[in-house]
Amino acid sequence: MTAHVEYVDSERLWRENAAAQRLNELAEMVRRLGRVLRTESISISIWLQRPVLALDDAKPIELVARGEYRRVARLISEIEYPGVS
Repeated sequence: MTAHVEYVDSERLWRENAAAQRLNELAEMVRRLGRVLRTESISISIWLQRPVLALDDAKPIELVARGEYRRVARLISEIEYPGVS
């Protein structure tokens, strides 16, 4: 019984850590987008929820939720620093 409880607790802890990581990634993305989209007519929340051609028509918020933060972060970098790859 103890092993099962430990497994359940470790599983719960892993899920909570993964969720916290997604929130941290999202917060960092919003911070960076705030600088880039500051003068644009589109809001950050709209950008995050719309399909983006450069992301194969995926929604950035869904990619972050699936743990694919790096794809979105690369695109934000390209927006922040055009011409630098």
